Amino acid sequence: MGSICLTESLKRTIYDGFDKIYKTLIFLLLVLSLGDFCLVGTLLAGEKKGATILLPPPPVRIPPPESPTKKASEQMDEALKEKREVRKQREEALEPPPKDPTTKRNEKLLEETNKPRNLKMFIDCTLVYPRVLTKGNRKNYQVEPTAHTHFYLRMLPDKPINEWQLWYGGRLASFTGSGIYEGVPGRFGFLYAGPLIAIGSVDLFVKSDPNKPKRANVAVGEEADDDVTFPSRDGWFFASGIAAQNRIGVPANPEREVSDDLNTKSVAFDSPGLWFEATYVRIYFGAVSFNISIGAQAGRGKTFLWGGLGAAGWY
Repeated sequence: MGSICLTESLKRTIYDGFDKIYKTLIFLLLVLSLGDFCLVGTLLAGEKKGATILLPPPPVRIPPPESPTKKASEQMDEALKEKREVRKQREEALEPPPKDPTTKRNEKLLEETNKPRNLKMFIDCTLVYPRVLTKGNRKNYQVEPTAHTHFYLRMLPDKPINEWQLWYGGRLASFTGSGIYEGVPGRFGFLYAGPLIAIGSVDLFVKSDPNKPKRANVAVGEEADDDVTFPSRDGWFFASGIAAQNRIGVPANPEREVSDDLNTKSVAFDSPGLWFEATYVRIYFGAVSFNISIGAQAGRGKTFLWGGLGAAGWY
C-alpha cells in the first residue's frame, strides 16, 4: 500500500515538472515572436504620452596615441619644404626674367641682318602688268599679266658696292595675249630670252645698334617697344639687252609656211628685240629684297610696256 502511494506521488511530480517546462518554452516563443511588435508599441505609447526615449549613444572612438617618431618626421618634412621654397625664390631672383617671344624673334632677325655679305649676285622674279602698242597689220592686241626673271652678277665684286658699277647676267620674259594679225584673230605667246648688262649701285651696309631692340630683356607679360626697326639697303639698277623670241604653245595655223606672231615655228629674232628696264630695290635682313621696276621692249610692229613688283634673293 505504501509503495503504491509513492509511485503516484512520483508521477505527479514528474508531470508537474514537464508542465512547467512546456509553459516556459511557450512563453519564450511568444516573447521572441512578439518582441519587435511590443518594442514598436512601447515606442508609440511613449510618443503618445510625450515621454522621451533615450537610445544608447554610439561608441566613442579613441585615437591611438601619436608616435613621437612620426611627429618628428613630419616636422622634418615641413622644414625641408620651407628650405626648398626659400631656395627657389632666391634662384628666381638671381635669374634674368624670361624674354618675350617677339623680342627673341627680333634678336634673331637682327643677328641675321648684321651678318656681313658682299652681295655678289641676286636672282629676282617680278610680276608685271604689261601693255602693248602695235602698228601696221597688228590690231587689238591685249596682253595678260605675266612674270619676268633676271639673274645679275657683279662684274667687280671687290669694288665697293655703293659705287656705280657694271653687272651682267640673263633675262627670261614672257608675253601672252590675243589679237588680230593680218585680219586673222588668234592668240600669241612669246618667250624672250637673252643676256643683260646693267649699271647699278647699292647703299653700304650700316650695322644696327646692338642695343636694339631697346628692351631686349622685356619680361613675359610686359609690353615691348613698338619702334623696333631693322636696317635696310636701297639700290638702283638700269639694265638693257637684246632678246631672242620663241613661241609658247602650239601655233594657231601650223599649215602656214609664213612665220608670224600667230605662227612662230622656231626661235626667231623679233627685230630690233631691244629692251630697257629700271629697277629700284630695297634689301631687308641682309639677303631679301623687294623690287619695283618699269620697262619697255621693242619688237617688229609692236612695243611692250610694263610695270612690276618683285622679290629677289641675294648672295
